[in-house]
Amino acid sequence: MQKRSGAAAGRGRATARPRTLAIDVGGTGLKASVLDPRGGMITDRLRVATPAPAPPKVLVDALVGLVAPLGGFERVSIGHRARRQRRARRRHGECRPVPGPPNSPDAYRRG
Repeated sequence: MQKRSGAAAGRGRATARPRTLAIDVGGTGLKASVLDPRGGMITDRLRVATPAPAPPKVLVDALVGLVAPLGGFERVSIGHRARRQRRARRRHGECRPVPGPPNSPDAYRRG
């Protein structure tokens, strides 16, 4: 597991809530960090190689191991690459806006 330092200035002090676990699922690496409400990193970014092949159970197990040392959080944001097939985008669990106040827990739903 690789750490990238320099962004963990918030360590050792109380942080505002909600804290967001931010995960990037890439083709070669899985990355994660915890962010404050303004999007600033409050933990070091951790990275592990993306398992190959990566069936759901293997990918979830890798993500659980990756985020375990990051501590507490109140919400989660996950980004992943789009998969292309015959020039058309295939959507997997894409989020789309729904009517309601912005930034509310119901502002986005899986589509």
